Amino acid sequence: MDNRDEIKQANQKALPKFLLIMLISLTVGCVIGFAGIMALLAVGEDNAADALARAGTVFAVEIAPWLLAACAAAQLLCGLVFTAKVRALLAGWDGEDEAVSDRADRAMSMGMWINSVLTTLSMFLFAAFYSVGFAVSTGSAARFFGTTILFLAAWVISIRFQQRYVDMTKQLYPEKKASVYDMRFQKEWFAQCDEAERAAIGQCSYRAYRAVNNACIALWLVFTLAGMFLGTGFLPVLAICVIWAVGQSVYSWWGRKLSARGI
Repeated sequence: MDNRDEIKQANQKALPKFLLIMLISLTVGCVIGFAGIMALLAVGEDNAADALARAGTVFAVEIAPWLLAACAAAQLLCGLVFTAKVRALLAGWDGEDEAVSDRADRAMSMGMWINSVLTTLSMFLFAAFYSVGFAVSTGSAARFFGTTILFLAAWVISIRFQQRYVDMTKQLYPEKKASVYDMRFQKEWFAQCDEAERAAIGQCSYRAYRAVNNACIALWLVFTLAGMFLGTGFLPVLAICVIWAVGQSVYSWWGRKLSARGI
């Protein structure tokens, strides 16, 4: 059946909205760019770049280590609170009450999400500390070793509570046997999921894929403008484009592979 007319009508229907969004985006971009140029002309490009560099150095050397300590403490506190809550729910669970198991599942999901976010933040802060150069970051032995120890502590705390969450999940779902310390954990865990769980993972993965694409577009614009106005170079844009290309390529490759399998 020839459906070219339907395709053409669908494109004609969607085109005005698409062009409007592009026009608005272009207008906003021009306004931001013009404002940036005016601001740089007012303060001077070199002065703005120097001020940014000084602020980055102060943040990396004076602030990042303290924030890293706060991340480690928050990971420990949140882990203890959420694991205690789940442990209390499981202690009174009869193995059949779905309301209790749902509450425990939600608590574990929230705990794991907070743990993941704080782990990612600690990785950023550790990298920020070393971004000022080896000579500056090692200028104070106490700060250097203290920051390194805090980063390792945050990782140990993260892994330890991940293991606890996984073990408690296995109490809820005895059919799951994979250990979090197994290098093939994610693959084995997915293999032990039923069809409903795999469908949920697929929905979450698709939404995460879309969110990452949108974030890459926004960050590409930000770092492009930063390169133009603040002299940050092309490495930030390169990093974003690599992540973007990897996501697109993996999605496309698996799409073709699953299509070939008839899935």
